[in-house]
Amino acid sequence: MSDKKTELEKNLRFEADVRRVAEAIWGMRPGECQPQHYTNNPKIRELDGLIRLRDITHLIMVTTSTKIKKVKEDIAKLNEAEKLEKDIQTTISKWLITEKQLDAEHIRYAKKNDVKALTLEQFQARFFNGTLYITKRRNAPFGSARDPLDESKTINPDRYEQLPIVIEEQNISKSKNKPTTTTKDTTIDEIILKLMEGEHVALLAPFGAGKSITTWKIFDTIAEKYHQQKTSKIPIAINLREHWKQDDFDEILERHAKRIGYSPKEDLVAGWRAGLGILLLDGFDEVASQSIVRQDDRHFMQEARRNALIGVKSIFANAPDGLGIFICGRDHYFDDPMELKKNFGIIDRKINIMRLGEFTEAKATQFLHKIGVDKPLPDWLPRKPLLLSFIASKNLLSEILEIDQQHGYGYVWDQFIDRICERESALEKSEIDPQTIRRVMELLSCIVRTTATGTGPITGNDLSTTFRNVTGQNANDAVLAQLQRLPGLTERDQTPGCRSFLDEDIMSALQGGSIARYILGEEIIPDIQLINPLNPNAISVAAHIITSSNNNHNIAISKAERLSKSTVKRPLHNAAPQITADCAQIAIEICKQNDVDSIDFKGVNISEATIETFNMEEFKIDNITFSDCNFLQIIANEFSFSGNITFIDCEIDLLSAPYSSKIDSVFKNCNIHKKDQAATNNAILQLDIPNGLKALLTILRKIYLQPGSGRKLTALKRGLPNNDIQTMIPKIVSLLQKHEFVTVHNKIAHPIRKRSSIVREIVNAPLSFEHPLLNEVKNL
Repeated sequence: MSDKKTELEKNLRFEADVRRVAEAIWGMRPGECQPQHYTNNPKIRELDGLIRLRDITHLIMVTTSTKIKKVKEDIAKLNEAEKLEKDIQTTISKWLITEKQLDAEHIRYAKKNDVKALTLEQFQARFFNGTLYITKRRNAPFGSARDPLDESKTINPDRYEQLPIVIEEQNISKSKNKPTTTTKDTTIDEIILKLMEGEHVALLAPFGAGKSITTWKIFDTIAEKYHQQKTSKIPIAINLREHWKQDDFDEILERHAKRIGYSPKEDLVAGWRAGLGILLLDGFDEVASQSIVRQDDRHFMQEARRNALIGVKSIFANAPDGLGIFICGRDHYFDDPMELKKNFGIIDRKINIMRLGEFTEAKATQFLHKIGVDKPLPDWLPRKPLLLSFIASKNLLSEILEIDQQHGYGYVWDQFIDRICERESALEKSEIDPQTIRRVMELLSCIVRTTATGTGPITGNDLSTTFRNVTGQNANDAVLAQLQRLPGLTERDQTPGCRSFLDEDIMSALQGGSIARYILGEEIIPDIQLINPLNPNAISVAAHIITSSNNNHNIAISKAERLSKSTVKRPLHNAAPQITADCAQIAIEICKQNDVDSIDFKGVNISEATIETFNMEEFKIDNITFSDCNFLQIIANEFSFSGNITFIDCEIDLLSAPYSSKIDSVFKNCNIHKKDQAATNNAILQLDIPNGLKALLTILRKIYLQPGSGRKLTALKRGLPNNDIQTMIPKIVSLLQKHEFVTVHNKIAHPIRKRSSIVREIVNAPLSFEHPLLNEVKNL
């Protein structure tokens, strides 16, 4: 019985698809093509579709069967209906629309009865040629996705390796009546199934993590299903970066058709309106509008995002019922999922939030093997497809394997950037020395902090101007050619000659180098308006470069002091407010590396800056004020509030801190969107678990889950009560080394990348998760 029900539902869906196509072909409004009942005629009873126009009437029968008996029955109904309809309209057209191609015998019989027998694909090709669209689209680029072997825009399917994907699920805790988020592994096939069922999917990940190649794979898979007649849906894949300042969804579709060479372009709009396509939108974070940075408006970035996505919102608003839409972009672009839904205009509708992970060790090995690389990867290197392809194409793997990862994150990425620049300078036609290449790239990384996307575009003028600022010389033709192919940059398809950074880690390392050299007095920063903060990785690289120059945190504080005093009357230049915040974070990171637990900022006032993560959980911070600043997250404990630190009129997305009576005096007139007492070491200490597990969780949280990479062994005790938990720290570090969760070099504990997923399991369920490490810790 269930099989018959499933078959009936399939047939009804197929009939509905045919009617939508018919409406599009003959310019009808949605729902105007309906079944026609002939209650007084037992030979017909019902036609699957009827369209009466001024000059002609179209009669439609639909079947998923290929049996000659069924074909003859449907043609007989069409003939009988023709006799009746001729009383109303003399010109009649009869159609038999099938799911699969009929045999020659069936076609001859239909032709003999003046019936046009077509498959649904052939029928819809009369106004939207799905096969032609797919062919044209395959030959055009998919965002930043490139073939990993030859970097061509046409991707060889044999070299694809799927990345891990998880779907986020919201649950309500029965005990606390609060929403919690859990994740579940999913696949490309499951995403496609949701799209086929009319659900929306948003895929989030850092840039360079593989969103475009995943979009390509979804397109390729649906396209194959279409060619095999397993679906009538056509995948329509749009690079949103090609549609800046476009607010109308028809205009977006028409420009897309023009870019890939599909003609007539109006047919793509008709096909979309008819509900024939599954829309794949790549790069919601790469569209931009003309937004003016206003220092008196802390919400200008939210407004900029809202204005930039008017066209995307128009697409969702005008989507035919039951049409699934896939959209992807950077994970930290929106403040939270609710802002995402508001900007897409789907507050009252469900959207599946999914996140893209890095390759597992096995998948990374398989991916590299497919492009001819069989060497092991260093632990510190992210397993992202674009980055791995870049390293393979530049033959850099042997060189980066020589970098001693025991020295920590800042060291390895500083060395990695040096290797990239040295390799570029060693090319036969290179006109630029390695130091100049690095300085140019660092300054470019600073310039993109002024852009809405935070990654570009970098124009040809930016390249030449930056070279002149660094060297004092104008770039000749040979230099300009080399600047266009600087390592770590990729072309932006919507603007010829423009570039953007291909990987977040490369860009972060360069940004860290740029601000470090400014603090050291080696470089200047142009008079530009910085709107994007440094991330923790950039701060780690900056701290490393400064300490390697035999300086400590005081040089960063001194720079912050001078900038802070200048902003009281008038900023030295537009970048001053944001750089002051950068200096403060770098000073804290240097103190962390040097095991300093108290920092005096000497009255620094940071105003109108954006800060990604401000971690003051392990430090006593004195004499600093933040006013009118935006924070993605602040991490603190009670010890953090013992110094003279004040936040005034700030926007704080997440405050991770235990309850304290001092909070009101520290955070004055601040808008704190969310508080989380559970995400602190203090919360761990309150858990009803053995002390050994408490010590283990605090160590794992500091080394793996907090921003930065690597912690001094002495810092692992900071913030813990002076009791049995502190005394267990050395023993647990030894167990972590034994089970290969950390490496220790120069009294600094570093995480091991391949253990990250297991660490998350341990932190989420320390009592129930099974692992030999936990067994030994419990027995301490």
